[in-house]
Amino acid sequence: MKYICKICGKEYNTKNALRSHLRRKHGWSFEKIDSRLISERVIRK
Repeated sequence: MKYICKICGKEYNTKNALRSHLRRKHGWSFEKIDSRLISERVIRK
């Protein structure tokens, strides 16, 4: 499963990695990240 940043399209293997990316690269707070459904889990075949 992959977690994808809806802002820039980068893919991450864990939700925590995506959360860290959003905080560092896009300036989001953890409250904003947790309050929205930003990531989608994508199953790759």
